Amino acid sequence: MTRRRLPDRRRSSTTKVRCGRFTAYIGVGTFNDGTIGEVWIDVSKAGTDLKAMGHAFALTTSIALQHGASVTEIADALKEIDADIPRAVARQLVANDRERTGT
Repeated sequence: MTRRRLPDRRRSSTTKVRCGRFTAYIGVGTFNDGTIGEVWIDVSKAGTDLKAMGHAFALTTSIALQHGASVTEIADALKEIDADIPRAVARQLVANDRERTGT
């Protein structure tokens, strides 16, 4: 599938989430129609390795969204990972998607 590019100016929101002993800020950017097209994660007070993994994780999720993967598909896959941060991201993606679509 062809990549759907995000507009240069887009709506976004950021949510603070507790993940174990860390605080993470999970942001989403949307296409003009309101669907989620990008994700970013900032894990505060974490080492460079954890920050880099969060960045890579968010980048991979964003590319999947831009290539047509649904929020539900991604969230279902993330829920299978036995770790706090992916599960927190999955919950936040679903919450943001529901808020934007009204479901």
